[in-house]
Amino acid sequence: MRTTAVRDGDQWVLNGRKIWITRADVADFSIVMAVTDKEKGARGGISAFLVDSGTPGLNIARKIPMLGGRQRPAQIVTWDAAVAFAASGPSSCR
Repeated sequence: MRTTAVRDGDQWVLNGRKIWITRADVADFSIVMAVTDKEKGARGGISAFLVDSGTPGLNIARKIPMLGGRQRPAQIVTWDAAVAFAASGPSSCR
């Protein structure tokens, strides 16, 4: 996992990307998994963030058309210094 989140006061700054997200262009929010502690790695160093789709820095980089008549296109989404506020901190994945 390469997406990172770094604490900056009462908020987290996210940087990274995710591909193959279906309907990201019409979603109201995203759940972003990011590395918050490289030393802990997958054992407590990955956190989940709820990021509003209107957040500055969250970008739909490219739409990926899918084969088939009723398939929804997938997207590549990037987070470039997107800010996630943390009222009580990130939720740690265990």
